[in-house]
Amino acid sequence: MDYKNFHRSSQFKYVTTEVDVIDNLLSLSLELAKVYAYVQRLCGAVRTNDVKELRNALADSIAAPETFEMCLTYIREHPDYIENTLRHKDYSNGPLEGTNNRIEVLKRSRCGYTRFKNFRLRILVMLRTKTKRVWDITQNKSTREK
Repeated sequence: MDYKNFHRSSQFKYVTTEVDVIDNLLSLSLELAKVYAYVQRLCGAVRTNDVKELRNALADSIAAPETFEMCLTYIREHPDYIENTLRHKDYSNGPLEGTNNRIEVLKRSRCGYTRFKNFRLRILVMLRTKTKRVWDITQNKSTREK
């Protein structure tokens, strides 16, 4: 949140900061203010990796809108998974998702592959992955040459 820099917004006739905009919006609805405070509490627990505070925040119930209540229901039903995420923050599935994305992009472009074998080899070349079969072929060549 930016407390210092002022900017012009199309919703306001005057120059304002981000904090002023949020304060103005929260003053319009008490329900929105409660939900915002609750979300900030949850985000603070996640940011600081405080499992105890997260459990306390999840134990507190608020009168939330129906759409937000669906998210809270999921979070309340799976607190162990969320705690594992906080405890083991060094692990990520980001590299795997990146690989899947590259394969999906290649699949969308199609590149004229009619056989799955050729498509698979193109993926392996793109990802620079050695398979056992390719490795065996290169090993057999080197043993034949000797």
